[in-house]
Amino acid sequence: MKANLPVFGNGKTHYYHQGPVFEDSWRKVYPNKSYNRWDPKESINVENRDMGAVKGTSLKDMVNLVGGMSKGDEVRVKGTDGFYKWFAFENICRPPSRQGPIVLCWYNSGKNSKGEEQGTGYPPDYYSGMRLVFFAPVAGNSKGLHCFGNWDMYECLAKKYWHFYGSGKEKYPSSSGLSVKRVAEIAIYTKKISVSKTKEVDFCAQKISGKK
Repeated sequence: MKANLPVFGNGKTHYYHQGPVFEDSWRKVYPNKSYNRWDPKESINVENRDMGAVKGTSLKDMVNLVGGMSKGDEVRVKGTDGFYKWFAFENICRPPSRQGPIVLCWYNSGKNSKGEEQGTGYPPDYYSGMRLVFFAPVAGNSKGLHCFGNWDMYECLAKKYWHFYGSGKEKYPSSSGLSVKRVAEIAIYTKKISVSKTKEVDFCAQKISGKK
């Protein structure tokens, strides 16, 4: 991928997602404001979701290798542990400016000052790689970080693609849940209308190897 497709990231700039915003954490920062678990200013649980100073290849460039996507198509990105997330055509091929490209990262040059260690270099030394990271701009972040926060997720992704932490009544939005680790498979699901009386909708998948 590195030799044949455009490289995103410079190995110096760190990119962030955002974890769940619990009420007690909110009260410490905003004691006089009503609790908002979406945290539009991206001020809580961001720095410990540092994905590293990463480089990678955009999902858009990768799906174009097998013919690309059309409106209505979806992509499923799956890790070696079986965890997977779905993404729409719009977020991969026509990402909103506040979202930025979705990048499959295969290199990390920077250790994190807080939060989960990712490992550095290439996999397997970069032991959470290959990892999906949203390369969001700094606009909208209160600390000037390249963060794809929970409110960005709300604004940029359709509701069915949001990620939540927790179960039962209490569910907290968390954009970090979109960052699939150790990606092993990328599958494009496209709707094909069969020429028949019933015009049944069939789903077929094209797979791209997760090996670098």
